[in-house]
Amino acid sequence: MKPTWYPYYHRSVRRFFTLVIPPGQDVLLVGYDGDWDLATLRPRRGVFVCTDGQALLPTAFESHRGYDLRPIEGQFDYVILKNALGSCPDIGTFLCDLAHVCKPDTRVIVYSYNYLWKLGLRLAEVLRLKRRGGLQNWLSIRDLNNALTAAGFQRVSVTRWQLFPFFLFGLGPVINWLGKFLFFLDWLKLNQFQIFRPLPTGGVVVSPGGVGVSPGGVGASGGGVGVSPADDSLTICLTCRDERDNIEPIVQAIPQLTPNQEILFVEGHSTDGTRAEIERVARAYPEKNIRVIGQPGKGQGDAIREGFANARGDIIILLESDMTSPPENVRFVYESLRRRYAEFIEGSRFVYPLSLKAMPLANQLGNGSFAYFFSWLFRGHLTDVLSGIKAIRKRDFQKVLARWNDWGINDPFGDFELLFGAVRLGLLCAEQPIHYRPRPYGKTKTRVWYHGYILAKMALNAFLRFRG
Repeated sequence: MKPTWYPYYHRSVRRFFTLVIPPGQDVLLVGYDGDWDLATLRPRRGVFVCTDGQALLPTAFESHRGYDLRPIEGQFDYVILKNALGSCPDIGTFLCDLAHVCKPDTRVIVYSYNYLWKLGLRLAEVLRLKRRGGLQNWLSIRDLNNALTAAGFQRVSVTRWQLFPFFLFGLGPVINWLGKFLFFLDWLKLNQFQIFRPLPTGGVVVSPGGVGVSPGGVGASGGGVGVSPADDSLTICLTCRDERDNIEPIVQAIPQLTPNQEILFVEGHSTDGTRAEIERVARAYPEKNIRVIGQPGKGQGDAIREGFANARGDIIILLESDMTSPPENVRFVYESLRRRYAEFIEGSRFVYPLSLKAMPLANQLGNGSFAYFFSWLFRGHLTDVLSGIKAIRKRDFQKVLARWNDWGINDPFGDFELLFGAVRLGLLCAEQPIHYRPRPYGKTKTRVWYHGYILAKMALNAFLRFRG
C-alpha cells in the first residue's frame, strides 16, 4: 500500500504539467514512472519511455525501455524528462538524440529534484517512503541548463514548487499554500521545472532581454531545429471603436512586409461612421488587402480574441488603431517572430520619454506596478504589460484561445490573457521599445480604477496558479 503522502506529492507534479500542456498534444514522457501523468494530460499521442532497466511499467500508451530514443518515430509537441537525467548514464548522447524527436516549436520540460534535498530523499529511500535507486546524478538547475544549452536548447522558464511533499494530516497543503507567499524560501522547494525550446538555426540567436520568463542561458546556435527562410504570411489586426479619422492614416503607414499580408479590422459597434470609413479605405487601397469583421461582444479583450481567431496569417500582430504607436514598429516584430528569435512580443512604451498627454500618471503607475509584479512572478523583465502592440504565431494563439477565460475573470483588454497564455505555453517572450504619442482623434476607452480592479484580480489568480 502506498504511503498517504505519495498521491499528494504526485498530484502537485501533475498539476504543473496540466498547467503548461494543453490537452490533445503529442507528448513524449521519459522517466521511471509517469503513466498516470500521460493519462492526466489526455494527449493525442502519448509515448512513455521507462528508464527503469529492470521492468517496464504497465501502460496503455506506446512504450519503450531505456534511454535510446532512436526507435521512436515522429516528433512531439511536448517532451517531459521526469528525473530522467538524474539516472542517465550518458547525458550527452541522450540529449543529442532528443533533438530528433523535437519540432521547432517543441517544448522540453525538465523536471528534477532540488539537490538540497539529497539527504532527505536518501532517508526516504531507507524508510521505504520512496522508490530506491532512482537517482545517481545530482544536477543543479545551472548544471541542467548548461547541458541542454550545449545540446542546442534554450531555457525559457524556471519554476519551483512544493516546500513540503508530505500530506501529513493536511499540514502539507497548509505549508505549501503559505510557501506561495514566502518567495524567499523558493530555493528550498523540492520540485524544479525548467522549460526549454530548440534553438533556431540559420541565424544569430539574440537574447530578448525583455518580457518573459527568465531566458536563462542563451548559447550559440548548436544542434537546434532549422527554420525555413521563406516568409510567413502575416495578419496585422487592428481593433477599433469610434476611430474614423485614424483609419486612412494608419492604413497608409502600415508597411508591406510580405506578399501574403492582410490588414484585418475588428470593428466594435462604432457610432461615428468607423465601419463605413474602413469599407471606403478598403476600396481605395485594394493592394493593402483589407478586411473588416464586426465584433460580437464588447471590450478590447473580446475584439482581440475575435480578430486573432479570424486571422489568416501564420503570424498575427496586434496594432491598435488609435495612432498612438507608429505602425513602422511592426517591421521588427514580424522579423523577430519569422526567424523565431522570440515567440511572443509586446511593445514597451516606457523606454523612450513619455509625456503625461500620451499617458496620464495614474495609468503609468498602474501599468508599472503590474509590470514589476509580473517580472517577479515570471522571473523575467517586464516594463509594459498593457501595450497596444503584441505579436504571436497563429498556431500558438490557438492553444491560448482553447483555454481563454481559464482564469475565472473576463479580461477587459486581453493583455493578461495573452501574456499568461504565452507564459504557460513556455513561449520565449520579448519586448520591443516603441514610441507612444497622444492620440490625434477620439477618446481612450480605459476606465483606470474599474479596469485596474479587474486586472488586479486576474493578477492574484495568476499568482496562485503559477506559484503552485
